[in-house]
Amino acid sequence: MNTEKDLIIACKNNVFPSIHTMSLYGLNGEGKASPIDIFECYKVLIKENIYINPKNINNILERCKSLQNKKFYQRVKRNGGIKISDQSIKECSKCFYNGILPTCCQST
Repeated sequence: MNTEKDLIIACKNNVFPSIHTMSLYGLNGEGKASPIDIFECYKVLIKENIYINPKNINNILERCKSLQNKKFYQRVKRNGGIKISDQSIKECSKCFYNGILPTCCQST
């Protein structure tokens, strides 16, 4: 599935996207910012039809005027912004290991 479309559908339905999409958009907990706060930021961007480029996401958030006074955005910013994984994430279909945790089942 197209990860951008997956993120848009997830935000509109208020549910997290696939683990692969979460990793590509910094929702997998790799950085210090809360995935819930990051998800709230994405929902605002999508509601305002702002193009989301994961490689430039922190600059996009900084320029979005409607996010500036939101507490969830301030927490994301205070915790160093969104950290996009630079690794290729392999999702295990049995345990849904996301490639970030230090342990994994034997099937991957």
